[in-house]
Amino acid sequence: MANDKKFTIVIFVLLGCVSLFGCGQKNTQSNDNTLEKQKTSNKYNSADIGSRLLLSASNDTLFINSVKGHEEKDTVIGNFAGGGIDTLYVERVVECECNLNKNYDEGKHFVHEMDDELVKYYMASTNPSLGKVELFGYANLAPRLVSEGDLDGNGTCEVGYLPVWRLSQWRTYYLFTFKDGKWNYLIAPDAELKDGNDGDFLFETGYLLRGSGYEVATPSEKKGLVRIKYQTQGVCPLIKDTLVAPDYKEIL
Repeated sequence: MANDKKFTIVIFVLLGCVSLFGCGQKNTQSNDNTLEKQKTSNKYNSADIGSRLLLSASNDTLFINSVKGHEEKDTVIGNFAGGGIDTLYVERVVECECNLNKNYDEGKHFVHEMDDELVKYYMASTNPSLGKVELFGYANLAPRLVSEGDLDGNGTCEVGYLPVWRLSQWRTYYLFTFKDGKWNYLIAPDAELKDGNDGDFLFETGYLLRGSGYEVATPSEKKGLVRIKYQTQGVCPLIKDTLVAPDYKEIL
């Protein structure tokens, strides 16, 4: 029993005190009032969430590489390009059978060696005109896709994903949209918060947010603006939300 209490305290400290031709409808209202969230969100910073974060990768409640509020899939469908329903899926490509001793990046590509394999992941489609987007993952764990619905109100669906890795408190969430014949970021993944003095990056999701049950992105009541949930940094982080205009930045 004493060891259990010590483990709980350590975890607490680590946490830091489809419609047919559409995208379906996501809730356009914030889950609760922003001010009220700021008052009550510390209830999520609990030993209960902490214990669930560190369960084995086979457990559905692992939020190191997952967001509890998201429906993460290997394959999603939606009207991504405006021409009808298409299918997106995670493609795993083994570049070669090698015997390398370290991971490395190759230009803009994410290349990782594990169990003598060089592996890359892509968001691909059964519709070749949609092309591919490279995703971040490692050999034993593939990233998964989130069907986001129509976040910006322009009639097409967005898709998101959370990169995976062996460990990390912070994990950047990515939102993609198909615009002008190619995939772009709906909002740049390195976008900084503009409101208040938080000084945080918008999409750097921490354990607290990923385990809270909230979705990172939802449509807002104001067309053209997207509501983003984020976690503040610091000793006692909070979950807040803000409205953001898409910037449609190019994926380099």
